[in-house]
Amino acid sequence: MPAPREPSFDVYLTQLEGDIPLAVVLDMAVADHGPLPTHPLRLMVRVPLLHPRPDGLRDASEQESMGIVEDSLVETLTTRLDGLFVGRFMAEGVVTFGFYLPESSRHAADQLADLLPPLGNYTAEGALADDPEWEFYFDFLFPDRFSHQVMMNRQVLANLVEAGDHLELPREIDFFAYFSSRALADEAAVTLGKAGYTADGPDSSDERPAEQRWSLQFHRIDRLADGRADELCHEILTLLAPHEGVFDGWGSPLAKA
Repeated sequence: MPAPREPSFDVYLTQLEGDIPLAVVLDMAVADHGPLPTHPLRLMVRVPLLHPRPDGLRDASEQESMGIVEDSLVETLTTRLDGLFVGRFMAEGVVTFGFYLPESSRHAADQLADLLPPLGNYTAEGALADDPEWEFYFDFLFPDRFSHQVMMNRQVLANLVEAGDHLELPREIDFFAYFSSRALADEAAVTLGKAGYTADGPDSSDERPAEQRWSLQFHRIDRLADGRADELCHEILTLLAPHEGVFDGWGSPLAKA
């Protein structure tokens, strides 16, 4: 069994091809530890919802019962198969739970029906595959840059509110980005200026990796309430892309009435 670690589950919403809603709950801490050579097998357990919403996501009436199903699956597969639960995703009326297992559990996982606990009115079907690089986690479950930023925004906003911030009040927001060259940083500053941001002069440091040698801090007076933080970050990611900029988040002073 790998060394104990503290899970850090978070959620994001995105879409599959054809604008199909996809809800993902993911242990973000796994990214700092995987892939583990001790756990090269991927086990996906599909559990169809009984009363999915029209968009294929879970109805509130199934929240408690599906929570019990998840607890039962995680307890059984982590205990009996030495599995690592990395997250789940929900789409088209099905919830799929993802685990990584050691090679020694291959035979037992093939006999999954004999291992699973009673799930009430729900049924479960497992699919086992070799995935030593954990492509399922890193290439499918892990959020894209915007979804990842939304997850981080949620944490920052919660901290601000807890400290007494009034998110609806305008304030100067500081943003940060990195570039591999002075020229790219200067070009990005011009692009950001046209979009209403004020950029400081680029700064360089030999202590940073070459692809992030140049940093750029830029600012904007705006509010953060009602999804505005996500809107700003989406805009910034779009503006930085042509200049190969790596967005490094934002900060804000407290705004109190």
